[in-house]
Amino acid sequence: MNQHHVPAPVSPESIFIHSLFRAGSTYLFNVFRKNTKYWCYQEPLNELAFCCKEDKERLLETSNEVCISLRHPHLDKPYFFELYEVADSCLPYLQKGYIHDTYFVEEGDDVGIQFFKALIAAAKATPVIQECRTSMRIKVLKDGLGGSHLFLWRNPWDQWWSYKVTDYFDIASQLSINGKSTPKIISRLRQELAFSEFQSDDVLMQIKWFSNHRLVPEKNYLLFYTLWLLALQYGVKNADVLINIDRLSCDVQYRQQVTDALAEKGITGLDFSDCQIPQARYGKADAAFFRKIEDNAHELFLYSGTPQRELDSLLQLRHSSEPDVWTLASLTLDESALLRDAERMRVVVRRIEEREVSAQAALHAAEAQAQQGETLAQRLEGEVHQAQEQLQSSEQKAVDAEQRAVDAEQRAEAAEQRAEAAEQRAVDAEQRAAAAEQRAEAAEQRAVDAEQRAEAAEQRAVDAEQRAAALLHSTSWRITQPLRGIRRVLRGDFGPFVATIKNGLKKRVK
Repeated sequence: MNQHHVPAPVSPESIFIHSLFRAGSTYLFNVFRKNTKYWCYQEPLNELAFCCKEDKERLLETSNEVCISLRHPHLDKPYFFELYEVADSCLPYLQKGYIHDTYFVEEGDDVGIQFFKALIAAAKATPVIQECRTSMRIKVLKDGLGGSHLFLWRNPWDQWWSYKVTDYFDIASQLSINGKSTPKIISRLRQELAFSEFQSDDVLMQIKWFSNHRLVPEKNYLLFYTLWLLALQYGVKNADVLINIDRLSCDVQYRQQVTDALAEKGITGLDFSDCQIPQARYGKADAAFFRKIEDNAHELFLYSGTPQRELDSLLQLRHSSEPDVWTLASLTLDESALLRDAERMRVVVRRIEEREVSAQAALHAAEAQAQQGETLAQRLEGEVHQAQEQLQSSEQKAVDAEQRAVDAEQRAEAAEQRAEAAEQRAVDAEQRAAAAEQRAEAAEQRAVDAEQRAEAAEQRAVDAEQRAAALLHSTSWRITQPLRGIRRVLRGDFGPFVATIKNGLKKRVK
């Protein structure tokens, strides 16, 4: 929002026209538009306006063919011409919640204050804003924006039948009670209707949803009439001028009263001489259908805190403004074939609508069941797919486990073989150790024996040396020495003789 200009202060000359749908609002809008002193916005809270925020050219697509189908008066310019002219500076302020969600909000900016400020600031003449979605927001808009606030209304029977020109208006009624901050009576009404809310950020999706959840005629009229009487109650309390389109159509004196009341607010230059709203005649069966439901609605008002005196005053205002054709003595309802046929036609239409709603409900239930079945099938398919994946995963895990088992068995066999070999090596080692120990013991024994023999030999040697020493030092040894030398020479051993000569020579040399 920062990329757009801040709306300028609101002009006290701004004019708001509040009404429900099909109350003659397009006619009144067109009366203002014919005077160039006014810059007129028609239904700026329309869903189409919200959907055109990114493509304003679509605002010009509404043609007179659409107006004819809705029985609107001929328009010299496209329906949203003025809104198109200021779209770039104003539409960025339009939010989805302003359309229906805040229909009953009574304070704060959530009702669309900034959007309306932008419209008023961008107006090229005195701004006139006609809107069918603000009847319960008159006070909060008046407090926040100032200006003059008109409330346009019509008798509920003709208005409800006029709703039947398209499904949208009945859907809009449901969207109104689907919003937030609903008053106590709407909470009671929702219970009475067994109303099912549907919240979404997409307004077109909400329209589609409620088009598939339409109400039977009795509940449909109870919803419409409750909103109608609430709007009248709120208009009486908060609007500056009330305008009844039925009286404006056929009462010249009333037209002048309205013209004077508007002039007191500075609103001039309007011509209502061509006002002519369709007004039907109703028979006893029609009246019985409406009044039974209206009595139910009146009880809702009383239970929700509306004083009896206030309710009576509203009903008196309603009855004092009923179409003149309802009281004309020139027609007797029971004797007029035209009225009888029209009455039968309305009964048939209600029955057809009831069957259509029932058929739509059955179709919707079937579609819901089919959707549930499809959802269940998708969920089951997902579970089957998941189970298959789990099975494949389990099978793969089993294969992997079997392979690991085979590998483990092979490793176990190899380990057993290594263990057996190790055990055999241990046995062999033990045997070699035992043999070595035996050899060591034998070696130790031999060593002991050898030491003993060595000791004995050594002892013998000592003994021999002692005996030899004794012999060498004996007289007989010395006496017999020459004889021992001769004996050795005779044996061919000249060693001693040579040794004796050498010794003699050495002595001489010395």
